[in-house]
Amino acid sequence: MSGGGVDPLSLIKRFSADEKNLSSELFLSPYVPGGKINVKLKGAVYELRVVDSGPLGTSSGFGLFQVTQPGQARCVERASRSQIDAYLKLLPRVNMVLAAEFQRLWWGLQLNTSDTRFTFSEPVPIRLTERSASFQAIHARFDGASFWYHGENRRRDPNIARKLREALDSDVAPDAVRVSGATPPELLAYKILFFDKHPTEMRDQRLRNRSDIDRIRDALTHSGARLDGHWHDEEQGSIVVRYVFDDHTHTANIRVNDLSVVSSGICLNGRDQDFDLTSLVGVMRQYHGRRNGDPDDYD
Repeated sequence: MSGGGVDPLSLIKRFSADEKNLSSELFLSPYVPGGKINVKLKGAVYELRVVDSGPLGTSSGFGLFQVTQPGQARCVERASRSQIDAYLKLLPRVNMVLAAEFQRLWWGLQLNTSDTRFTFSEPVPIRLTERSASFQAIHARFDGASFWYHGENRRRDPNIARKLREALDSDVAPDAVRVSGATPPELLAYKILFFDKHPTEMRDQRLRNRSDIDRIRDALTHSGARLDGHWHDEEQGSIVVRYVFDDHTHTANIRVNDLSVVSSGICLNGRDQDFDLTSLVGVMRQYHGRRNGDPDDYD
């Protein structure tokens, strides 16, 4: 070809030669019955169907495989622990907490949310787990498509997992769980398991949450404002409301039960708790009226 381009025919020949050479080599790969395995050779990823699982039989595990013909491979022997460790250490590690087993797979949440290499807030499946239990802290390795178990995280205090399991066995509600050292992902795992165990309570909680937001929305509408956002303040046991009126946006921290104000977002000389959400909007409207010199908004 002219112009320094790559000859497609030469690429095909090179890949064919690479695949042929691969048939004379053994390579390590995790295997799940019914799935396919991948091998990377000179920057290219080959996807292979396992036609003979050999010593792995019908079980999942790590094996040493060999290409039998284009697109197919067989398992020659089980991989040793040292071979598995060497393979997994080539992959990036992520700290996780196990939640529950579902459809023969353990699911877990990212334990260290400050690790910016991974950004997922929902449970993901972790393959080939060993001696697993809910709330157990583990290391997993990510190969770009799946997370693979790589041992228990021994730096994490095992008492945290034990106390969370005890609380779950005692049916302690998520909001009442008090386990020293438990992180938000561990408490989220607890909430998932609790509501899976008590689906009726989850439904009731959703109804209560919907009712609370409806009351907040109605109170704001009555005062001529609209709800723009909300989120729970777990530490205060209240809810932060973002609301808009007359092109002004404010936030206030309020109690859910009576919509009284915990914090108004501006200085009210310590009188924040004298107001509820509806009356607060009126105060804020007067505040902006004074700033703009509108006499209609003075007391």
